[in-house]
Amino acid sequence: MNVLLVDCDFPNKRKSINHSDRIPIGLLKIGNYHKHRGDTVKMIRLGKQEYTDFKADVCFVTSSFTYYSEAVMSAVRWCRFYQPQAYVIVGGIWASLMPQKCKELTGADKIIVGTYCDDYADYTLLDEPIDFQILHTTRGCIRNCGFCGITTIEPTFKYKKTILDEIEKQKLVFYDNNFLANPYIENILGEMIQLRKDRKLKSVTCQSGVDLRILLRKPHLAGMLYEAGFRDCYFAWDSKEGFDQVKKVVDLLVDAGFERRACKCFMLYNHELGYDVLEEKRRKCFELGIQIMDCRYRPLTLLRDGYRSHKPLDDNYYIHPNWSNREVRQFRKNVRRHNICIRWRMTDYYDGLKQKIMSKEEYMKLSNKEKEELEGFWNPRKHTKLGE
Repeated sequence: MNVLLVDCDFPNKRKSINHSDRIPIGLLKIGNYHKHRGDTVKMIRLGKQEYTDFKADVCFVTSSFTYYSEAVMSAVRWCRFYQPQAYVIVGGIWASLMPQKCKELTGADKIIVGTYCDDYADYTLLDEPIDFQILHTTRGCIRNCGFCGITTIEPTFKYKKTILDEIEKQKLVFYDNNFLANPYIENILGEMIQLRKDRKLKSVTCQSGVDLRILLRKPHLAGMLYEAGFRDCYFAWDSKEGFDQVKKVVDLLVDAGFERRACKCFMLYNHELGYDVLEEKRRKCFELGIQIMDCRYRPLTLLRDGYRSHKPLDDNYYIHPNWSNREVRQFRKNVRRHNICIRWRMTDYYDGLKQKIMSKEEYMKLSNKEKEELEGFWNPRKHTKLGE
């Protein structure tokens, strides 16, 4: 049987096609599974490869977030045009969260909910080699956050006791939804620590971050994370309260060896907590000297997202009732400037540095009063009003 794996032309153009966020790991696992069954497997990445003379018996189309549904519909149309003889299967996030709507809008022959297979990924299917490897130590999550679809996609929490036989590269990227929730996390981190000592492992990161509550309960994990090769550490702060916990976690990570600015806080905005609350949380993060990973909320059933960061104000995208269009864009702007200050180790922000009107050295020689008089000056320690 001839199997064609179809990666959609998703609209996240800022990242390269082989960025760790864009690797179609599900397709690579399906490819490996079918190769071991004796099938002939090829992959096409739409937007980069527009046609293949490979005649498929079945096409597997991956779907991403629900608001990227148009890219999936376009991919199925591509299959129907170039592979009219093929049976078309759609899986992934949108397919799992909205299977009936996905089938209705794409016209696919079959929709797969959840995981089709959890084989090893076959990276040779990519058009270019990569120097990292994507792994899971767990599936599902022990939490049940209302804004997250993981419990629908992966309803059962599963975990591995070891990953030693899976590690093939010196750079690892974990796609776990809750990495530290694995009851064998000490064993897994211990395996990576030994590989580091043996000079067989260079770096490790976890896309979804670590569970703040688990880290507080098991503070020794902070040191193990650093020894294992983690250099950035992500965690979420979703509630209005909890600053004391965030501070304790940051202190733990810094004491373990992490740079303060390498601690990054996921912050959900355009959701139930309003702009003023999020801005206060941002200010608290600046006090701690940590970066913010802003996460704009979109409903799990949203099929399109018209937000464009570079365009003037308009409301052609989802705006939560507790937010306004101006607040969404203002908070995003605040976070961008906040993170520049943290990365550059600066106490304030000036647009002219980015525009090269003035060098950083010249700017640092100015008095606070002179800085504040500059057009484009911003103080990250103050609550930012709309339009500032």
